[in-house]
Amino acid sequence: MMAHPPGIPPRDAFRIRLRPPCPADEALYCGLYTDPATMAYVASPLTAAQARASFRSILHDADTDARPHIRIVVEKATGKAIGLAGWQPPNLRRRWVELGAMLHADARNQGYSVEAVTLIVDRAFAALPIDAVWVQYQPAHVAAGRLCDRLGMHRLADDAMGGAVHGFIVRTVSRASWPCC
Repeated sequence: MMAHPPGIPPRDAFRIRLRPPCPADEALYCGLYTDPATMAYVASPLTAAQARASFRSILHDADTDARPHIRIVVEKATGKAIGLAGWQPPNLRRRWVELGAMLHADARNQGYSVEAVTLIVDRAFAALPIDAVWVQYQPAHVAAGRLCDRLGMHRLADDAMGGAVHGFIVRTVSRASWPCC
């Protein structure tokens, strides 16, 4: 096991945990995906109906390879759900997966994103036959860049993804360089 880099606290000091989504998480999920401020650096906000349909799909197809793998970010101390973390269906041919996290506005700027992304990277490497994880973000999303720096993610060349993420910055970390669990 590699030593923890300065940007990642020891996992036993984490203030959050991840759990599968349940019906009670619909308001959080829909609130995040319909909020213009939350979605500003992700994509266009969903309508309420689109968000509800997406959430029902996530619950129905949980943990299948064809659907995103979503986990709810929960504060250990309070049990309060504060966000989402997960990955898209993996590209097993290229042996990598895209992942991400979104937190409720009240939970931002408290270090939870480092913990959430660390846990979802750990989970992806433990569960999937992949060699790397990657994230994408808009250049204006300075906080995402700082998060990737803290986690030791390296920037890929603009053409490394085959043009699939035109206009976004892509950062990656390999299984071999990740300070796993």
